Amino acid sequence: MTDVDSRTVWPFISVLVPIRNEERFIKKTLTDLARQDYPESRFEVIVIDGDSTDGTLEQVRAVALEFPRLALQVLTNPKKLSSAARNLGVKAARGDYALIVDGHVEIPNRTLLLEMARATLESGAIVLGRPQRLSATGLSMTQQVIAATRASRIGHSQDSNIYSLSEGWVPPSSVAVMYRLDLFKQFGFFDESFDAAEDLEFNIRLERAGLRCYTSPKFEILYFPRDTVPGLFRQMRRYGTGRTRLWRKNSTLPSVQASAPALMVLAAITLGLGSALGSVLSAAALSACALLYALLIGLVRRADPALSNFSLSRILLTMLAIHGGLGVGIIEGLFRREAARNG
Repeated sequence: MTDVDSRTVWPFISVLVPIRNEERFIKKTLTDLARQDYPESRFEVIVIDGDSTDGTLEQVRAVALEFPRLALQVLTNPKKLSSAARNLGVKAARGDYALIVDGHVEIPNRTLLLEMARATLESGAIVLGRPQRLSATGLSMTQQVIAATRASRIGHSQDSNIYSLSEGWVPPSSVAVMYRLDLFKQFGFFDESFDAAEDLEFNIRLERAGLRCYTSPKFEILYFPRDTVPGLFRQMRRYGTGRTRLWRKNSTLPSVQASAPALMVLAAITLGLGSALGSVLSAAALSACALLYALLIGLVRRADPALSNFSLSRILLTMLAIHGGLGVGIIEGLFRREAARNG
């Protein structure tokens, strides 16, 4: 234990870990939590498993045996949705605060819980957020490229604070992960109609109610990015469908930046079909668009020191997975809505 003041009444923190098929990472995540320099009697870890089909639960049991003093329980999530897992965890939580920790992260320091608890006492924060860079240790070359690309100016929303290492008050929408438990009585639970972006939707509710979020680099958690380009595409596709559901629920129109991936995909499909049908103009336009996109990625690579370590072809392929996945997801989400109406 480090500088934990035994005279302080520290808040009880319920750490919620929604998982499904995290065999490769969950032991590291739970071990990092078990080794936190925070009073053992003032936190618990609730793992919510969505019917994992790999060795995830065996890894969880191994951690329980290695750290018998850790207050660890496992809940079953039959819906297999992250939103449902979060709600099960919140309802089972005994804490003053609920902290969401994904099952594929590395906690770089042993004072995460201590620093977040201290912030609640010193700042009065009832919502806290954190940076979450894709920079865990031991990444493959593909993961390094994905991490650098996602962190670039056109690899994620510029409205997001997830890569910011500043300290202070920010809107909760993109970074909030720890909530005073009574907020769920006031604002409801995570929307289980969402398969992605349920955290963003809940955080927007808090933001619209005027709540602010306290964030600090002391709270940082490092994520393991997807380890294949197809896996990244599937992840971004889910994000895209989640975004369309969010826009519909809040009756908002997407920004130009948010719409760009879908417009890019639609343009590629339209021009590609035209080319296949023999349209010379469509073929020329498609070639021009592809060239402009490659030039844009090249300029971004040149301006970003983190990207300059990787070849243009790797970065271009990764960017296509990000933007293409988002675009396909957005279009799919809109199509599902129309199909539901017509049905």
